[in-house]
Amino acid sequence: MRSARLMLALLLLAGGCARATSTVPAALEQAAAENPERTGDSALVRILGVVPLDSAAEVALQRYELDHPISFLEAVGQVAEDPGAGMAARYNAVRLLGERTATRQMWSLRSALEDRDPRVRAAAVVAAGRILDKTERNGMDLVKAALEDSAPEVQAKALEVLGQRDVPLLRDFLARHPAGEAAAIARGLLQAAEERGAPLAADSAGVLRRITVGGLRLEFRPVRSWPEWGAAVGTVTIGGGTSPAVTIPDVEMVSNVVPVFFSPDESAIVYEQGRRIYVRELRTGGVRDVGTGIAPRPLPFSEDFMYVRVNPASGGDLEERTRINYDVLRAGFRPHPEDPRYLGSVGAFTEMKLHANYSPMRWARIFEKDGKYTLEAAGAETFKLPDPFKAGTRP
Repeated sequence: MRSARLMLALLLLAGGCARATSTVPAALEQAAAENPERTGDSALVRILGVVPLDSAAEVALQRYELDHPISFLEAVGQVAEDPGAGMAARYNAVRLLGERTATRQMWSLRSALEDRDPRVRAAAVVAAGRILDKTERNGMDLVKAALEDSAPEVQAKALEVLGQRDVPLLRDFLARHPAGEAAAIARGLLQAAEERGAPLAADSAGVLRRITVGGLRLEFRPVRSWPEWGAAVGTVTIGGGTSPAVTIPDVEMVSNVVPVFFSPDESAIVYEQGRRIYVRELRTGGVRDVGTGIAPRPLPFSEDFMYVRVNPASGGDLEERTRINYDVLRAGFRPHPEDPRYLGSVGAFTEMKLHANYSPMRWARIFEKDGKYTLEAAGAETFKLPDPFKAGTRP
């Protein structure tokens, strides 16, 4: 059996492999006949045209790479760009470029994004997502183009890749596409980003609003504003649902981040007021004083939230900026005798040019990548949050 597979691989690699038609789809043969000026390497097109890529084709692909160690990805990119190669070959070529994070072949992915078949276009978006971390600008350009694709499945893949990276882009997409399956995905991503600290969109009067998954409405109206600093102090109003409306005065907002967040079941909120952290039950109106601190954020997949408190031993001028060390603390929306619990420490650097020396922790966001969660902000160190699914972590 092994020798038979090896023989098939060698046949695929040979220049005269037209007889080895059992693994070459009829559609590929037709595409080749209609496009005699095909630019992709014929041997590589035949290998990548196997659907799915079986073990013999994979062996042949490995052999091809061994024979073309320097130009291999370039050759794969040419197949991805070649409309005469057929859907199967282009699809597999695009997938391979993504798996290899072939940053030099971004143009090939752009070409594949114009393919007639939405499966090839969707594969190009997924490949761009794999490359995105290495070439943010080029990768994002491809994702933006895919968001305007005519196929909902391609738009959905683009949103999956985009995630919560670019909140303004999500809002722009929803403004252009307010209805449909892709809009529902984008709205969910936007709500999740805002719940993890993403800035809200302000209207001409500086009013910030957001709507939760459960339909509760949060509105921040500034009373005193400092536009040049991106800061304001105002009143937060929460309404909707079956609970009475809630009004919280003297809430400090920086960089369009309102420090008021909901528990997972939206029965309670955690908020900052006067540099202290409070939890309020929306149904009963009961308020619990958690202690001094700023910048509360709900911990993903948890009944807890986190916040930061200045470490007394903190501080130090570093030329034109000041370092502040914070203790990162964890507490529950419901009282627990262990709270607050110490999670670690994080450093932030205040600068006059960055929101007039406000703490970067005020605009910190929680990000997720590959199942790992971090707290990040421009001007602050990245802080790794506990794994919500790790054994021993209190839900």
